[in-house]
Amino acid sequence: MKSLFEYLDYREFLRDLYEFRKQEKSWYSLRSMGSKLGMDASFLLRIMQKQEQLPLKKIQPIAKCLQFNKSETEYFSALVGFSRAKSNEQAALYFEKLMALKPINAFFLEPLQYQYYQKWYYSAVLSLVAFFPVDKNYLHLSRTLTPSISKKEAKEAIELLEKLGLITKNELGIYERSHRHISTGPQIKTLAVRKFQKEMIALSEQSLDRFPRELRDISTLTVNMKAETLEDIRKILSDCRQSITSRVSEDEETDCAYQINMQVFPLTVTPLSETSR
Repeated sequence: MKSLFEYLDYREFLRDLYEFRKQEKSWYSLRSMGSKLGMDASFLLRIMQKQEQLPLKKIQPIAKCLQFNKSETEYFSALVGFSRAKSNEQAALYFEKLMALKPINAFFLEPLQYQYYQKWYYSAVLSLVAFFPVDKNYLHLSRTLTPSISKKEAKEAIELLEKLGLITKNELGIYERSHRHISTGPQIKTLAVRKFQKEMIALSEQSLDRFPRELRDISTLTVNMKAETLEDIRKILSDCRQSITSRVSEDEETDCAYQINMQVFPLTVTPLSETSR
């Protein structure tokens, strides 16, 4: 079984722990695990299914039951806090604590990867490298983006992309992309991408005034549907993203970087939000 420090969701840890113990002992059950951890089996199952959150008062008893050392107990406590966070600010504080507590190379989400999603222009510079001759003329680079960034920000972006191995310098001193497309794993999506998406949504709003209609396409659609239909919408949007990625991959030469946002969210109280109150 993986180390506790490889997890960013305590519920996945508990689920894997149960499955590991079940493989070791065929008689092992949710009831026996729940009894040992001091909670009802049905409640424990709902926690593993991410339908419930672990009460804070259960953290120390579980840590003691599982014989965690001090570092493991602190990490488990931060995991619970991270999952229960009500805002991005709270989640960020717990995430930074997790990063500080984890052993080196404990899981794939490294600080530099997390940093990549903290500024919108990091991905913009990465896209720009594919078609624009980018060297160490940071002032020129900074003015190529819209909205423009500072010379210092352009330099920081290039340095970060180099450290991540996303760009390399050719024999002419021009940067090139190491990978055509990158994607995020499920852990990153829990936090880092939220800030990135917020910045991109804000830029989308600004684009209404910044660009003429022929250079943008922004539409809205308000519909009535069942709450469970959202999963079908997610699938449709996922297929759409795949189609767009496939289409742009056909362009051997490019001349501009675009941001495509797809957004769907409730405008009224949903049955799910009612039950979570």
